[in-house]
Amino acid sequence: MGLSLLLPLGLAALAALLIPLLLHLHRRQEQQATLFAALRWIRGPAKPRRRIQLEQWPLLLLRLVLLALLALLLAQPQWRGAATRDGEWVVVAPGVDAAQARAQLALPRAQWRWLLPQFPALDNAAHGAAEAQASASLLRELDSELAPSARLHVIVPGTLHGLDGGEIALSRAVDWQVIAQAPGALSALPAPRLRISLRGADVPARIYLQAAVKAWNQIEPERFPLTEEAPEAALDANTALVFWLAGEPSPALLRWVEAGGTALLDAPQLADAEVIARDSDAAPLLLAKAHGNGRLLSFSKPLDPAQLPLLLDATFPQTLRSALLPPQLVPDWAFAAHLPPREGAARGTPAARPLAPPLILLAALAFLAERALSLYYRRRRA
Repeated sequence: MGLSLLLPLGLAALAALLIPLLLHLHRRQEQQATLFAALRWIRGPAKPRRRIQLEQWPLLLLRLVLLALLALLLAQPQWRGAATRDGEWVVVAPGVDAAQARAQLALPRAQWRWLLPQFPALDNAAHGAAEAQASASLLRELDSELAPSARLHVIVPGTLHGLDGGEIALSRAVDWQVIAQAPGALSALPAPRLRISLRGADVPARIYLQAAVKAWNQIEPERFPLTEEAPEAALDANTALVFWLAGEPSPALLRWVEAGGTALLDAPQLADAEVIARDSDAAPLLLAKAHGNGRLLSFSKPLDPAQLPLLLDATFPQTLRSALLPPQLVPDWAFAAHLPPREGAARGTPAARPLAPPLILLAALAFLAERALSLYYRRRRA
């Protein structure tokens, strides 16, 4: 709880406060003395010490306040206050019908909000069709902003999107309500498929690559469709990986790789390549070399168990997959029934709120008051 500055160097602008002070001190020296001839022979009394007197001090004060506000705006102040949201809260994830959510819980006096940034009111039905945005992070944010005594109810669809790969741990117990989806709705989230093209299918070494892809599909069914094609067949953007067992790579294959594809060659054909995978004896297994926007890979030895014993090892499919495919992305959705928030986590710090809007309003009011007072003094002097 307190004030923080994103750009403390902006306070250096407070040095501008000297400008109105110097201007007001200079103006009092503009007075001119008028001499009388009859008094020229009279010896005057000793002059008293000059004291600093500021004229039009209300105007000076307004100008100082205005400059101080502008300097504070340059420092970008943020306010971190204590949680002030209390009572009973119900947040509804996008994808749930608002009327169905209200029928699920009979809490007319609760705060009904969408699980979206800024937590808009549930009365705005347009937000119900919005896509889920960082649902897990929004729940943690709301947990940090709610007072410890506030009660939280969360209504979510059968599949909750906007996750960040970890569990949802909050500081309070949550009433987790899951709205059942229509039959077949859960199967509407197909996993991205990565098509693999095997070129040179008459080579005996193909059986080891086919077995590796079959092992991949046992873990993720139908994720890696494998097709056997002729070396001269056209390559398209739907192909994610090419197993090239047809000897020297063709110009068409090299152009496809240069555009961003990945091709695996069956024998060592790459010069100045780096080792990206090793076998159990720490001997090189796979070599890789960048080619345009894509990659060319090759085995360090021919695909023969006599020269590469790892081909017959149970770890070969996983070793090959880790080298060929990028690491899996953090899952951003899960079945909501399996994801109730865990209670007992440390309560987060409420998000900082920028103070720029109220400061801009105060600066505008101070500027208008300064102009009005300056005009008043000018007319009175005239």
